[in-house]
Amino acid sequence: PEHSECDAEVRVSSVTFARVCKELRIMGNTCTIQCTATKMGWGVTGDVGKALTVLQQAPPNATPTTAPAPPEGHDSNAVHITCNVSSVTQSFSLKYLQLFAKFGTLAPYVDLQLTADGPMLVQFRAHEQHATSYVRLYLAPKSDNV
Repeated sequence: PEHSECDAEVRVSSVTFARVCKELRIMGNTCTIQCTATKMGWGVTGDVGKALTVLQQAPPNATPTTAPAPPEGHDSNAVHITCNVSSVTQSFSLKYLQLFAKFGTLAPYVDLQLTADGPMLVQFRAHEQHATSYVRLYLAPKSDNV
């Protein structure tokens, strides 16, 4: 499906995305992602407790298209958020997000697109110059109606 009308777009380093997924997966199976104009919160509640990771918006002078790729083994903390609504919140399976994170070896950054009533798009671009070189994955939100 085409994902042109999203509520929030986030660009974060692939290393950060993989780390967050891995660390939260230790605590539980489902994470709730809440995105606002300035931050993206990842929360999980498991049998042993609760965990929350917050990724803050990068400074305004850093742009996602001009940001250099992080050096090998280095975690870039730059997070770029565009939120078209006040807040969007959904819950996703950490099992699948952790599997998606393995594509991070293909690209320095991952683009996440969230909508209030649809799947999350997780996209890894191999080269910024070539719009056709990407891996695009969709993950449906977890539903309370089972």
